[in-house]
Amino acid sequence: MKKIAYIFLLAALFSCQTIPSADSPGLSLGKNPKLPEPSSSIIPTVSIAKASQWPEGVMPKVIDSFVISLYSKELTHPRWLYVLPNGDVLVAQSNKQPPKKTQGLKDLVSRYFMNRAGAGKDSPDKITLLRDSNDDGAAELANDFLTHLHSPFGMTLIGNDLYVANTDAILRFHYEVGDIKIDTKKYPQKKL
Repeated sequence: MKKIAYIFLLAALFSCQTIPSADSPGLSLGKNPKLPEPSSSIIPTVSIAKASQWPEGVMPKVIDSFVISLYSKELTHPRWLYVLPNGDVLVAQSNKQPPKKTQGLKDLVSRYFMNRAGAGKDSPDKITLLRDSNDDGAAELANDFLTHLHSPFGMTLIGNDLYVANTDAILRFHYEVGDIKIDTKKYPQKKL
């Protein structure tokens, strides 16, 4: 039975096809784009871009009158940004949760594609605060703002209440402008 499962897994991985890019012949942009004909197969095709970083010393090209710079390297799988009123940037960092003890074929295939997409490491489960004190376009401060979360994603500040959307709850924390860390012992989290 295991042999059949591995053969199926290999067939699925090798059948992955790439999707044509927008500048491929026959494709166009605009109101009425020409799209390729749909195709069907017994094994679904999947095309996932391989995650990579910018090469050292290389920056993406932008149009004239725009400037791009590296704001911070202190992040692991950032998912959501939120700018606080004083200009500090909160970054929710989350990734996949640790695997279950039992691993089936579906889990093996999922792990392969998660690794390929750069999501193979365990989740940092935290929010980092980035601060650019001298307005040069790069954060001088990168501080763990909230830790021990569960796959945090969205954030919003209403008054002095910072709401954080975990995958299993919405949490509320007390926040004061300029805080670089939320003291959860002084202001414990409240599940809503």
